[in-house]
Amino acid sequence: MPSKGLMRLTVSVLAVAIATTASAQSDRDNTLIMAGRADGPTFGTPGVANPYSLGAEIRTGPLQTFEPLFFYNVYEDEHIPWLATGFEYSDDFSTITVSLREGVQWSDGEPFTAEDVAFTFDLLLENAATAGDMRDAADVAERVAAANIIDPLTVEIVLTSPDPRFIFTHLTNHMAQGLYWLPEHIWSEVENPAAFRNFDPEAGLPVTTGAWALVESTSAQNVLERRDDWWGAEIGFRPLPQVETVIGVPFGSQDRAAQLLGTNGIDVSMDFGNPQLINTIKRINPNITTFGTSENGDPLGSADFWPTSLWFNHANPMWDDVRLRRAVALAVDRQQAIDVAYLGSRPSSLTPFPAFAPLLPAIEIAEAAAREAGNVGPDLETSASLMEEMGYVRNGDGLWELNGETLTATIQGVPPMNAIGPIIAQQLRNAGFDIEYVFTSDSRRLIRQGEAEMALFGHFGSVTDPAATLNIYHCDNALEVGRPTFSIARWCNEEYSAIVDQVYGLAPDDPQVLELVEAAMEIWNEEVVEVPISQWIHIIPMNQTYWTNWPSMENPYSSPAFWYESGQGAWLLHNLERAE
Repeated sequence: MPSKGLMRLTVSVLAVAIATTASAQSDRDNTLIMAGRADGPTFGTPGVANPYSLGAEIRTGPLQTFEPLFFYNVYEDEHIPWLATGFEYSDDFSTITVSLREGVQWSDGEPFTAEDVAFTFDLLLENAATAGDMRDAADVAERVAAANIIDPLTVEIVLTSPDPRFIFTHLTNHMAQGLYWLPEHIWSEVENPAAFRNFDPEAGLPVTTGAWALVESTSAQNVLERRDDWWGAEIGFRPLPQVETVIGVPFGSQDRAAQLLGTNGIDVSMDFGNPQLINTIKRINPNITTFGTSENGDPLGSADFWPTSLWFNHANPMWDDVRLRRAVALAVDRQQAIDVAYLGSRPSSLTPFPAFAPLLPAIEIAEAAAREAGNVGPDLETSASLMEEMGYVRNGDGLWELNGETLTATIQGVPPMNAIGPIIAQQLRNAGFDIEYVFTSDSRRLIRQGEAEMALFGHFGSVTDPAATLNIYHCDNALEVGRPTFSIARWCNEEYSAIVDQVYGLAPDDPQVLELVEAAMEIWNEEVVEVPISQWIHIIPMNQTYWTNWPSMENPYSSPAFWYESGQGAWLLHNLERAE
């Protein structure tokens, strides 16, 4: 096992130690260092390992200790049984019976059983009916009526209505989807589950089924140690992972991450939007790889389910006039912005759907609807005509004003948008809109709570069928300002919502689904709900100095994006191999 001293080092000190001591070099061979999710130079919620805590940022480290019933590989459409071995729907899709794997144990030696799965559902249902302050509680309450224990290895989930997608959206962990399972014998004694930090290494917390234990959580780093008594190795399900220690540190900045990648201070980081920067790092450290390489040698990335848009906050009355929304949309030159910000390394998008193979028919339909509605810019002439139709005139600064008052707005962003945000804001300003792009440590909160006038953000939606993305815009998700949500449009159209309800009543492969997609996207585009910008491509640098078998186009067993809310980064860690 690696030394405890090494685990306590911050990444900057670790980089020096590796270069100067043989013992640290030996420990480094067993240690994976990842620079991941944080909206600043430090982690914002250290000492928290509660996966249902609202606002907790536990993706870089703590989530990798949790395990799902099933994993899913989006690139090869592979459903991977893990804590469960299988499932069966009732004929009407109103119940689902899940078979659990025999021999699974919690980290304190207690068996993992149907009681734990049923308890987790019951806890979320109770919270939704009372305080409503736990992540996923309201969503689970909307979809689940009860969870019944059939026997120690079988649990029946009774749904509130037929839902042929439930196995995929809640019981299978991939990207941002999937629930986390809690040990009944621990959490049943917790007085306030929402406030429970679930972190006390001396007491063995968090108790999870995962192959790694969280032993340190500070603002500077999270540290995981491999559990050599992990149930998977004990029962012969899988060998112990080769990664013995995982150190998660904040990404900080691209410049800092680039320096550490070049000197082998870290093994993997969040993505770099600029291929030129990746090429610079690769010249310094030839062991850096990405998901693929183009014919001309530029790094290629992995497709993600987070296509980005310029979002209007429909809860703000300034966007009530669809003509204003369309005028803004027609002032955006998405291809120019992509070419400048990302050197053209990702496709533009006219829809909110990610470009995974199962969704291509829906994308084709939605693109046709966008063109039919006249939403495809840039078209500055039509944009100006719409503004004049509403009574706006250009002032002496060339900006649109009405009754002597300049139209102003702020686009709130997040770090992945910082490359393209200022470019889009400048395009809008050139078209007469006094709009600026900003990112601060408070931007994510403003976006999620509906306090941002506009946002540059992605979509936590569909992967294999269009229902989840369509549902982002359901009236049920048009929450009042102050209630946090990733359905940040806060838009409601009853006719559209009725169509989405019909989609959810059909199996994903029902031919009628695409007919309903067409009807929904006609309304969505007529209303100019948002301005799609691009597909999201993760260009993630992966360092082969100490670890190999990273995901690639030739071996696409996973996305290399280890920070997903699903905790699927554990699947990546299980597959990494020590460099020879």
